[in-house]
Amino acid sequence: MPRANRYMLEGNTYHLVNRCLNKEFLFRFAKDRSEYCRWLTEGVKRFKVPIYAYCVTSNHVHLVVRASSTESVAELMHLVDGTIGRNYNRRKDRTGPFWNDQYSCVAVESGRHLLSCLVYVHLNMVRAGVVGTPEEWKWCGHSELIFGKSHHRIIDMESLLGLFNGVKHEEFVDSYKSLLVSKLKIENPAREPGWTENLAVGSQRFVESIKKEYPSRVALETFEIKDGDFPPGWAVRESQEPYHT
Repeated sequence: MPRANRYMLEGNTYHLVNRCLNKEFLFRFAKDRSEYCRWLTEGVKRFKVPIYAYCVTSNHVHLVVRASSTESVAELMHLVDGTIGRNYNRRKDRTGPFWNDQYSCVAVESGRHLLSCLVYVHLNMVRAGVVGTPEEWKWCGHSELIFGKSHHRIIDMESLLGLFNGVKHEEFVDSYKSLLVSKLKIENPAREPGWTENLAVGSQRFVESIKKEYPSRVALETFEIKDGDFPPGWAVRESQEPYHT
């Protein structure tokens, strides 16, 4: 997976994935997932990082963030990840790392690709067979994205709507729900690895512009996405990494 400390660029929106050490189910209990959400709320207040989607599963976390400042994103992740790890180890009389290496990042173009990414994140536990709809999983941003909420607000709806040409909230929700319903109709929905294994996803112009920003010593390749449940478009990846649509 592409590491954030190597590939994150300011001014882009990113899908971040952070996994527990060795994919252990360290978030198996609701109190631990809720604690993560509380610290994420605190981190958003402190560092002003716009978050557009999130999902805390039993062994990993998904976030969609706007990297207005890569330093602020790093500070947010350091606060949340560090606090969660220390508190868990103290409570369990445990030593060693909580997280598995550096979190990954994929740049996502605004518009239909970003909308698809938001749906993908919030359907995580549906794909896992744990719940039937995202509303049933309280540790994700689905309900907040649709209804908003006054307690533990995490999603920056104003910033998100700005990436969709400032459409009204109701229009955005209609588009989001429409795509969500179409995904829910798919029997045994498969994981879409493009959201974690690529460096960037979007139009050809977008992924080529991202590619130019990376060091020339990194071997990259651009390719077209034509079929599958993953939205059509283009992506760029490290040439040695496998990809399956």
